[in-house]
Amino acid sequence: MKALVVGGAGFIGSNLVRKLTSLGWKVEVVDNFSSGKLENFFGLKVRNITPFMLSPWDQIKHQDDAPLIIHADMEDPHVLERIQRGQYDVVFLMAARPRVEESVLDPVNTTDNNCTRSLQIFKAVENAVKKPRIVFSSSSAVYGNNVELPTRENEKRLPSSPYGLQKLFIEEYARISSQIHETDVVCLRYFNVYGPYQYGDSAYSTAVSAWCHAISNKQELRSDGTGEQSRDMIFVEDVVEANILAATRFEPFKGECINIGTGTSITNNRILDILKSKFSDLKIRNAPPRKGDVFETKADTFLAKKELGFEAKISFNDGLQKTLSWWKLLP
Repeated sequence: MKALVVGGAGFIGSNLVRKLTSLGWKVEVVDNFSSGKLENFFGLKVRNITPFMLSPWDQIKHQDDAPLIIHADMEDPHVLERIQRGQYDVVFLMAARPRVEESVLDPVNTTDNNCTRSLQIFKAVENAVKKPRIVFSSSSAVYGNNVELPTRENEKRLPSSPYGLQKLFIEEYARISSQIHETDVVCLRYFNVYGPYQYGDSAYSTAVSAWCHAISNKQELRSDGTGEQSRDMIFVEDVVEANILAATRFEPFKGECINIGTGTSITNNRILDILKSKFSDLKIRNAPPRKGDVFETKADTFLAKKELGFEAKISFNDGLQKTLSWWKLLP
């Protein structure tokens, strides 16, 4: 199998690249490194290239299964032409500006990144001589607040942030593209993903990564609002597994949206209690609630089991332990 991972130097993307490479896939990554990091591939043999090195086609060969890292915007003409020439079996569309707070402060530029540029990938796939499957990284942010828990995919979608609205827009376009162009596309609605290669000062930061960053740098841990907001926390290895199952399903997709979560939730206060039990000298700083944040998330996972055969395997305690070890905070 040959895959293009759009935004593959980011948190989830780099974890996916590592796993695909270990499985023997031919992997290419396109990333402009606005938020992704080259060090996310530390220990993995890669080949770094510019988009101009993609032509002529026969000059680019995979050597020793090393992923090709294309340093470019995802809408670079050389990248789009490579999609159109039918070079890939699967396109994992992961590139995004994923911060809710940033989307509130700058809805224009985040919409350009999260919508307009993603449509360029869709257009290239629609015009491809051999259409690859698109696995689109969506978000539970499309639901907003005031939904029933656990939340099913057919729940009313009322995003409470521009970021959620941007993800919903691409979901709707995926459905239309499937109808008009017969695009084979599935949208995976991630709940709250955490784990290694998620930096506490990046656009992908969640409470867990921000707190690990603070502990590592001996800083105060910021707790927003009451701390009773709860999240369906899913470990990144499980999210990677869901992506691979979506990519390899035999039956084509028609724009379906599928929750990727655990079906359980945990409050921020409970996570802080666990951290306090491991680190005795923590200092907590209370802060106002963040604009655009939802209060509770919990996924209904029935459709993921039915359509993908996916079920999260890693408990929060085990995932947190792995995360703290990656941060070198615990053995």
